[in-house]
Order: sequence, then C-alpha cells, then structure tokens
Amino acid sequence: MAKKMDALLKEGIGQARLGRKREAEQLLRRVVTEDPENDLGWLWLSSVVSGIESQRECLNKVLEIDPINTHARYGLAFLARLRVGQEWRAAEAPWVQGLEETDSKATKIRCPHCGTQNEAWASSCSKCGAALKHVDVRESVRVAEQIRSRSTVSTAVIESWAGALTLHRKQIFDPEVELASAGRAITAIVLGVLLLVVVRLGLGLIPALVAGGVSTAALTQVGLLAVQDLGILLGSAIGVTLLLAVPTFVTRGLGGKGNFTVHFHMVAVAVSCWLVIVTLGVLALNLPGLFVAPSTWNALRPTLDVALGGVLAFYAFVLLAEAVQAGQRINPIVAFVVTGVVVAAGVAAYLTLGASLPGAQAFVVEMWGRIRAPL
Repeated sequence: MAKKMDALLKEGIGQARLGRKREAEQLLRRVVTEDPENDLGWLWLSSVVSGIESQRECLNKVLEIDPINTHARYGLAFLARLRVGQEWRAAEAPWVQGLEETDSKATKIRCPHCGTQNEAWASSCSKCGAALKHVDVRESVRVAEQIRSRSTVSTAVIESWAGALTLHRKQIFDPEVELASAGRAITAIVLGVLLLVVVRLGLGLIPALVAGGVSTAALTQVGLLAVQDLGILLGSAIGVTLLLAVPTFVTRGLGGKGNFTVHFHMVAVAVSCWLVIVTLGVLALNLPGLFVAPSTWNALRPTLDVALGGVLAFYAFVLLAEAVQAGQRINPIVAFVVTGVVVAAGVAAYLTLGASLPGAQAFVVEMWGRIRAPL
C-alpha cells in the first residue's frame, strides 16, 4: 500500500509540475483520501485545486499534520495578502515552488543544529525549526521594498522609465510581476502616450512662441490636434500590446508560468518604456533643428530618421524579450528566441500581406510620421 501511495503521489506531483491540474488533482485526491495524514499530498493538492477557499482548506490540513510546515504557512500568508483583483495569482501557488527543486534521489535532510532527519522537501527542521535551505534575506527584502514602493501606479511607471535607457530588466519588470493587473497595464500605456503627445505639442509650439506668441485660435486648434493624436496613439498602443500576447501561448508550451494578465501587464510596461525612448528620440531629432540652419538640418534629417528607426527597433525587441522573460519566468535565451521568432513572423506577414493591403502600409507610414514629428 505504501509503495502504491508513493507512486500515486509521485505521479500527481509530476502532473502538477507539468501544469496538468485536472489530472494532478484526481491523483492527489486519491492519495489524501487513502492516506489523510499525507501532508505532502495535501500541500501539492493545494496547488492544483480551484478556488482560494479550497486552497486554504488544503493548506490548513497540512498544518494540522505538521504545524511548523513553512510552505503551508507561506501559502496561507500569500493568500491572505492578495488584494481585490489579484485572485488569479493564487492559481500560481508560489508556496510549492521550492519543492520543484527537490532532488528526487534525496530522501532525507539532516538538520545541522539538532541532527534530526527531515524529509527532502522540508525547508525547516521538524524538531528545532532551524532553516534547512539557504534564503537570500537581502534579496528578499530588496524585492519586497521595490514592490512596496510601487504601490502607486504613477510612481511604478516612472521607476520603470528610469531603467528603460539601460534596459535594466530587474528595475523595469521584476517588481511589476507581483502587482500585475489590467488597470495598471492600461495606466502605464496611457502615461507613456501622454508623455509623447505633450513633448510633441511643446516642440510644435516652440517656433511660434519664439516668433512672437500664439493666438487663442491657434492654441485651440493645436489642442484639438493633441486630443485627436492622443486617442489615435492610445488606441494603437493598446492594440499592439494585445497583439504581442502571442508569445504567451508560445512560451507556455516551453515552460512559461505566467498567465495572460501578467504577460499583458509586462508587455504594457514594455510599450510604455518604449514610448519614453521614442520621446527622447523625438527630442533628439527635432530640438537641434531649432538652432541649425534649415538647409543643413534638412540634409541630415534622412540619415537621422534611419538611425532613429534602428534605435527604436532595437529597444522594442529587447524590451519585449525582457517582458516575456519576466512575465513567464523562463530562461532569457528562450525568451529572446521566442521573441525573435514572433517578430520575424510578424514582419514576414506584413511584407507578404502589405502589397494586398495598402491600408496597412498607409497606417504604418502614418504612425511613423505621428511619433517622430512635432504637432
């Protein structure tokens, strides 16, 4: 009987690790039904059942059997901290992540303090409570502090923007994984588009202000153009963000763990950061023209346009790859390869269909004109 239970438990854990929750739940329920004192069975069952209350019941069962089980305690604490709208994060069951690294060949871990033999998956000693696995406290505190400081959406977006120029993934994306939501994603895009429109509006008004002022009628007209521009760019940015959800389905088949909400949020942050790079590029492309002779600047402009396009393409690719890596928690090489394949497929589709869809080409040309020129 014991060997049969061990085999069922092992198979159930294997199915859970592969993301096959329905099959895992059936196997693990058989384990805990025939062996109600199997704390490991209850713990893994908590990671595959549907609903937060069901998860709590399983975790409380673990604590009834093993009151100092750190995985179960962490799981309950994690569920208690979830805010409204974050219920989807419970399905990720992060409290079993440490168990995924357990060496299947190891059967016991000896406590370095009291010598007690503990199960291989245990993180603390069952007798004295001493830690059996190394925990990087400083890294944990750093991540927790980053998450706390980003509770305000505008602050979070600005902190992500600060890391955009250097493509600092840990500053741009990592803290946002814990705070992912559709609302925050849309806000990040709105702020990025708003920054670009405001800068383009300012660049368009500078020549008139230098020449002697702007009439009320001209200001009204420019304001209407800005509102129209804001709507078009915002709709386009949100549409592109949704389109870039394709890597979610690709990476999930390659070991990715993030769901659509997390991935959408990460891509939205990437788009927002890219818009900041665009804004800086617009400034670099247009400000010197205010102080250089028009003939000289017009001669340089085509070369600068090509250079700006290359820089923006590079940042777009790297930011998207880093968003995929952070959102799906996969190897960076896999993230970059998947992103490259998706981008290549998109470019190929555009080149193939572009001839038969002149409207698509016109749209791309119009958007390029909108983002690089003053209002």
